[in-house]
Amino acid sequence: MEVTALKSRAWKELTMSTTKLLTMLTMAILIAACGSTAALAQRGGTSQAIRVHDHRGEKLSSTSTTGRVPPSRRPPSRQAGVPTAPGSYAVSTKWQHNGVQYVRVAAYSLRSNGTVRSDYWDWSSKDSYQYSKVVIVGSASPKKNDARKWVQSEASFLGDESKMKTEYGRYNLFNEGKQIRIIWNDGTREYWKRTWHDSRLNKIELYYTSRASVVRNTNLYMNPSTKAFSRRPGAENAGYGFGSPYGFKNTGLPISKFNANYKGQFTRWNGYFASPSDNEGTKSWAMNHKSLFSLTTNNVWRHFEPKGPKGRPVFYYTARPQRNPGLTSRRVVVQISHDWDGDDHIEDNFGHMYFGLEVIDHAGNPRGFVFADATWDLPTDSMKIMSAMFAIDRHSAAAQTGIE
Repeated sequence: MEVTALKSRAWKELTMSTTKLLTMLTMAILIAACGSTAALAQRGGTSQAIRVHDHRGEKLSSTSTTGRVPPSRRPPSRQAGVPTAPGSYAVSTKWQHNGVQYVRVAAYSLRSNGTVRSDYWDWSSKDSYQYSKVVIVGSASPKKNDARKWVQSEASFLGDESKMKTEYGRYNLFNEGKQIRIIWNDGTREYWKRTWHDSRLNKIELYYTSRASVVRNTNLYMNPSTKAFSRRPGAENAGYGFGSPYGFKNTGLPISKFNANYKGQFTRWNGYFASPSDNEGTKSWAMNHKSLFSLTTNNVWRHFEPKGPKGRPVFYYTARPQRNPGLTSRRVVVQISHDWDGDDHIEDNFGHMYFGLEVIDHAGNPRGFVFADATWDLPTDSMKIMSAMFAIDRHSAAAQTGIE
């Protein structure tokens, strides 16, 4: 009996010792793991599953691990909505340099490895114009003499993606991913801030560009001392961008899908006015496809105004070129003109020309447009109006002019 009791007590003690040892080992493993996590956190490390596509539709990264990347280069933590970057942005910019006006419409691809690519079209107030046909208007009510006439564009905006210009650079994120610094390979710098977002789309605005003569004269301005942002409605430089991780290549939507009322802002230089009062600053505008336009039999949004400014009829068209391959898949043209000669069409009357890209959110929904306005005056054979523009389906003050 004594031997049996001794054996039983020894077995219990061994079991308790083993349990204590296992508990201590488990605690040691947990402490080591926590220490590793803390060390990784101190180094700025994180791992995020982000599905993102570049301009060419290739998946850039299914998992972005940034354990050794400085915080300023790190993709932001999961925000409300989609991350600011990596992402693809439809962008419109305008700036003035030594008295010459420039506008650009571009597709920005901010990649997970910190590089950025821009594919773009641009115009300057020194350029000459060559008109080209986009698409036949088609029939709509009220019937006029424009059903078999052509929507016009500037020739350099047409053609395949080989006609686009391309530049490369690197970007950094600041302020929890809400600010973006881009340094292009030629040394040009741009600073952008996210000013509004919803669950599927980001809006960014330019607040500094070294392309301009007066680099801080942008409509969104950051005070270098206080770091506070404010607006300058009379500024001559501007930039608007809308994007998400949704890529550009072959992602354009039929123009018929853009059937909402769109509202936006434009920053414009108006060469019809005498310098230096030729800068009109930033104003509101609208594209009311739903309430004012009709879709023609050839899928062109058309609005006819019987009596516009100066008493002349005005035709408005929003159209896509007949072929939009690759990176050009979101390309859009707007033509607006008075019917000066009274022949019920504007194929021979040239007015405003907007060259733009569709804004499409992370879920693939149509949301609006960005445009570069480069309007040529035929009688004087010169560029007269240049603007950076956007119009989206959110009309609130926060979406239009807010600063988050």
